[in-house]
Amino acid sequence: MVKRVSYILMASMLGALGVQTCVYAATTECEGASFVLHGKLLESAERQVAASNVAVEVDVTTAEIVGSEQKIIFRVLNSWKGPFQSGESFSLVLPVTEVCAGLGCVFPFKVGDVTVLLSPSSHNEDLTGCWVYQGVVIQRTLSVPAALMPSGRH
Repeated sequence: MVKRVSYILMASMLGALGVQTCVYAATTECEGASFVLHGKLLESAERQVAASNVAVEVDVTTAEIVGSEQKIIFRVLNSWKGPFQSGESFSLVLPVTEVCAGLGCVFPFKVGDVTVLLSPSSHNEDLTGCWVYQGVVIQRTLSVPAALMPSGRH
């Protein structure tokens, strides 16, 4: 319920800022998705990928919340940019929140969640919405500053 309210709030705020959003499927790949990136929001996501040194699709294999942070171990599913290869694992510690009304928010991850991780970014951002990049359907995009990226692998 909290996430659904967050999506509606995000769409409302973006609409108030003049950013085009839609809550219907614009492509067959995203059919049935609760939120589809469209217009300026989609262009922004594509620009983030182009500007990133790391662009990987990952799934969560371990997720542990400690206070307001979450230690997450990701396994790489697809790698478009950066040092990580498919099948490798790495961990991140991120600040997380349950409720958010602006940029810089990361909602807790669960084991099995799949996201595209982009770095570097000027701030943490957790964007939920369907879009397609190089034939891969993306439902969630996580942007993190380079300082949070791991130097080691598991």
